Amino acid sequence: MSLKPKIILPLLSFIFIWTSVLIAQEAPFLKEKFDEARKKLHFALDMHAEQKDPLVQKLLDEATVKMRQAQRQLLARRPFLTNRLINESNQLINQALKISLKEPAKKRKAKLDELAGQAEELISKSENAQAAQALQNGLSNRDLAYQAYLEDNFEKSVQLYNLAYQQLTNAINLADSVNHDDVRELENEAYRFNQFFEMNKEILTSSNNNAVRRFRQSALNQVRKAEQAGQSGDVGVALDFYRKATRLLNRALDVALGKAEMSVFRVYDKLAQLDELVDNIDRQFEQSPPEQQLFDLLSRVKLLQSEAHQAVDDKNFGIALNKAQEAMELVNRIHRLTKRAQ
Repeated sequence: MSLKPKIILPLLSFIFIWTSVLIAQEAPFLKEKFDEARKKLHFALDMHAEQKDPLVQKLLDEATVKMRQAQRQLLARRPFLTNRLINESNQLINQALKISLKEPAKKRKAKLDELAGQAEELISKSENAQAAQALQNGLSNRDLAYQAYLEDNFEKSVQLYNLAYQQLTNAINLADSVNHDDVRELENEAYRFNQFFEMNKEILTSSNNNAVRRFRQSALNQVRKAEQAGQSGDVGVALDFYRKATRLLNRALDVALGKAEMSVFRVYDKLAQLDELVDNIDRQFEQSPPEQQLFDLLSRVKLLQSEAHQAVDDKNFGIALNKAQEAMELVNRIHRLTKRAQ
């Protein structure tokens, strides 16, 4: 009986020392794992912000609770409980993202397949080697994006989809840039804009109306982008920018001449504000590309902006106002996220 303390005490000391060493070794790993899970949770919450799915909300609420518990256990130096809670939170986040991104992932893949088909058709006619390489890169990243989605690597999946979209769009632009008819059309579009601006310059520049000023400045910003795209050989993109510029100038002139009714003017004014905000964000990100979350939000803003302008063209002013308002709410989110990151 007297030997037991002599055996038990050294054994307890060994266990205590071994556990302390294990905790010390696990701490950096668990901190890194916790930070990755927290980042993934924020990504999932942002993805869910525009969908409001009750099941997804329930899963993310549970994941948030687990992450708080994990943080308390991490601070209390309890690695086993911390690790278990992080794993449980990750499982909940993955389930939520699977639901949130299921339909968007399908739509992204369908859009990439459509772009790939356009690129292949143009490249077969132009035999542009640079465009062919861009196409191959886009197809490769499209497949990797879908594979990442199947493997629950959602952030990587979104990043690869966006990269593939850029590469396939670039392939189309490169293949299309050899079309001399498009080059002539671009020159004509630039000439029409310049003539229109010069003929109405006095009216457009002397007006004190904020909507006129914003539309005019946005139009000039579109021209700057058109010139840059033309110099890069992106003729189709440059044409779109010039057409947008002319459309904006027309709206500025309508307001300046008092042709817009009061209800229509309110829509024009809201659109002009939105255009100015988007131009400012574009300038902000020219030198420093946005992070993935901001990139996705800005893409959504630009889609709503385009839909709002199209609704005005179709004289659906109520739809245009709703689209513009929704876009401006997302712009406010971008501003909040940008300030948070500073």
